[in-house]
Amino acid sequence: MADRRILTYGGYFERFMECLTTKEQQKVKYGLLLLKTQEKVYLN
Repeated sequence: MADRRILTYGGYFERFMECLTTKEQQKVKYGLLLLKTQEKVYLN
């Protein structure tokens, strides 16, 4: 499986993450990790 890269634009994501609590940041990072490691996302 190829490693996926998630790109952000213009520092918006970094500023968004700075506004979140540590727990909220962990949740966002976990969601991105799932997107990065999933081979395919299936919709029913």
